[in-house]
Amino acid sequence: MISNLQNFIFESNLSRSRLLSYSSTLTNFKKFRISVYRNHSFELIENTIKPFFDYAGISAEFIYSDYDDSLSFLNLDQSSDLLILWIDATRYQNIDFNIFINDRIEYLTKIYSKKILIIPFEGNLHINNNSVVIYNLDKIKNVLGDSYLDIRLEKFSGTKLSAKALIEISRDLGLNYIPSILLPNIKALVFDLDNTLYKGVLGEDKVEGIELTPSHKLLQEYIVELSKQGFFICLASKNE
Repeated sequence: MISNLQNFIFESNLSRSRLLSYSSTLTNFKKFRISVYRNHSFELIENTIKPFFDYAGISAEFIYSDYDDSLSFLNLDQSSDLLILWIDATRYQNIDFNIFINDRIEYLTKIYSKKILIIPFEGNLHINNNSVVIYNLDKIKNVLGDSYLDIRLEKFSGTKLSAKALIEISRDLGLNYIPSILLPNIKALVFDLDNTLYKGVLGEDKVEGIELTPSHKLLQEYIVELSKQGFFICLASKNE
């Protein structure tokens, strides 16, 4: 079954109609919630991404914002596992797009703690934030050339991107970018105790002598959050 799926998703001339007709028999994947905040249509990506997700071993529910050029992030689902910003930069003609997005990201990271995947169409971004991953569409553009855009069908599709471009983006997001963000490469974290999870040496200072500083509290809260995300949390210590 997996080999058949592999042959299917890596076809060089994979059509949108075949992707739409794909029916999955694979089950037991971990399911994620992905919020999409956009100002042009992302739904055509969602409609064709299922077989690529199946091959990557994940399943996802997409939650959409209204179309919003201002990126106000109203009604943002903060429980989602990933936020995708699908932004047509050509809609921002009279402002510095990079400054605008950086300002919005600074606000967004104050209200949303998970990873953010930004996919700008026709916009160059430079963002120095560990929570943000930028997907550059230039590699799709360079491969497809004149087939990258389909302005004629924009009023029907909701985006300037062509059907071929959307398939290639769907393939790359579904096989590479989204799984690499949602599925951690690290399976377990091992922590020492003394002067790591608290200040002091338990064997010498006893329970009454160790100190739980604000920094240690933050670390422990972060460890609890990692545990909820599926990481194995282990201790390695010589303490009895």
